[in-house]
Amino acid sequence: MPVQQIVVGCVVAFIAVLSGVYVSFTARRKGPILSNTYLFLSKEARKRADKKSEYKLVTVVFSFISAIFAFLALRIFTSWAWLYLPIGALVVCLLVYVIAEAIKTDRYKRRAVQGSGLRGEPGRAKNSECRGSQHERKTEL
Repeated sequence: MPVQQIVVGCVVAFIAVLSGVYVSFTARRKGPILSNTYLFLSKEARKRADKKSEYKLVTVVFSFISAIFAFLALRIFTSWAWLYLPIGALVVCLLVYVIAEAIKTDRYKRRAVQGSGLRGEPGRAKNSECRGSQHERKTEL
């Protein structure tokens, strides 16, 4: 086995272990959230963000990444060609999960904006409008 192959295998295995350690922290909701949706939010929006779902997303994604890199390291060290099958399956599963989560998040945001009657502030309804309409209904009866 050439030295370059050993070095590349060690680097890939290190990435697998590093992402696995990160997963162990995010599964317990500790540590930073390495997600674009969370990192690009303002400080005020981060306080209001649903950290539980962000931690879940990051945990699942980095679990897949850790498994992919572990299989890839095993492939580099052993030269077993059949390991491309589980690697490809994991990549496909990861892509399907990420796309499904993006669609689910987009639908949730759209429903929140439509349900509130406000543009730009998802999930917040005007309390005065709700109370006023209920009060008017009672007085009309």
